[in-house]
Amino acid sequence: MKVLVVGGDSLIGKAIVQEFSDDQHSVTSTTRRDSKSRYFLDLLRPSTYQFINDQNFDLAIICASLTNIKYCQENQQEAFKVNVTGLKNLMRLLANKGVYIIWFSSNQPLVDTIGSQPLEYYGECKTQIECFLTDEKIAHNVIKLPKIIDSLESLLISWNSQSNNPLKAFSDHYFSPVSLSFLVVQLKNIAKQKLPGTYYFSGSHCLSYYEFAKRLWPERFIQEENAKSKGVTPTPYTNIRFDVDPAFIKVQNICHVLDYVKLKLLS
Repeated sequence: MKVLVVGGDSLIGKAIVQEFSDDQHSVTSTTRRDSKSRYFLDLLRPSTYQFINDQNFDLAIICASLTNIKYCQENQQEAFKVNVTGLKNLMRLLANKGVYIIWFSSNQPLVDTIGSQPLEYYGECKTQIECFLTDEKIAHNVIKLPKIIDSLESLLISWNSQSNNPLKAFSDHYFSPVSLSFLVVQLKNIAKQKLPGTYYFSGSHCLSYYEFAKRLWPERFIQEENAKSKGVTPTPYTNIRFDVDPAFIKVQNICHVLDYVKLKLLS
């Protein structure tokens, strides 16, 4: 299979390139940095992805976008150009070449279920692309992701750097993390079968960051902190999707909290 990974510099992008390359697939990745081995692709510059016309990719996995929610909220014009206009241009080009597309969204609610209004401008852009893929009848799979954890080391190093200070964690901000290794393996299975539709990924446990920290570091004093007081929009427990069973797939127990993950194709 000939695979294009758009945004190969990202955490997920790098892991996807490695996983598909190890499985003997032909993998091409793009970057916004200077590189002699990868194509330069900037979503704001359609001319940079015209190389796709000269290739015969079977699959495109799109990891590139503006992902900082606060930045998107404060720079909506730029966010729209990248996360909506740029992605649409790229997806149309890929679709015209008959390329199957996998694109990442969020498993957090993108709109207010009461008023049906986007919670953040970042969510509004995600919603527009989800609708676009469906309306244009493009062969695709939308993967809705929770927080992805590469390894505990990255978390522990970050938290341990505050070892001289009390460790603080949000008690009103919930998440349901999934390991990066599990994601890329399941992504490969989806890609091989070119499964259509929308997949929700989540951990089997929904925890506040405070609870997560306590389980990781039971011997340390953890101080509860309010997310709103730090300018962070908290995700309440009730917003975590757990209605996506029954398929339970075993995942490596990376932190004695993530025993299983749920994966379900939604019609």
